[in-house]
Amino acid sequence: MGLFDLKSQIKPYAYDIKQNIVRLFIDHDLPGLSQEEVCGISLAAAYSIHSKELTSYIEMYVEETLSKEKINNIKTVVTIQTMKNVYNRSIYMAENEELRLKDPRLDKDIYLDLAITEVDLHYYSLAVAFVFGSKISIQQEIDKAISLHGNMDAVHSIIRIASVLHASEAALRIS
Repeated sequence: MGLFDLKSQIKPYAYDIKQNIVRLFIDHDLPGLSQEEVCGISLAAAYSIHSKELTSYIEMYVEETLSKEKINNIKTVVTIQTMKNVYNRSIYMAENEELRLKDPRLDKDIYLDLAITEVDLHYYSLAVAFVFGSKISIQQEIDKAISLHGNMDAVHSIIRIASVLHASEAALRIS
């Protein structure tokens, strides 16, 4: 089942992480999100964390819920959002007004061909932004998700998913 395997690989020193995996993914304590949204967000976060081991557990978890097409769409969102995160973080940290005002001129046209809802697009983008994003990327995606769906519970749940998966990766790596 993926998550049970993940949980079993986490050592006792990370007991709270194991408990959070159960709370979030098995007890489904993720207000504002459907099971399909949880699966997509979890996969987007796992891809962003850059751990083959964690990603394989999450892929097992989502395989019966997400179609291959949706998984490919998530890969696209993760790739583009990663580019946006690096750009926005660089502009923010440079603290240069002239640079900040420049047009990024980075293609994102592939978004037009995705077979996912706009809400899912921004939920997946949020998961990526919460893992390695910048203040600008996170705020842009929160604002967009709230304007489309108006659900702060969903945003909070996405933060929790990204946090627990990132901590799970650390627990796996440390052991």
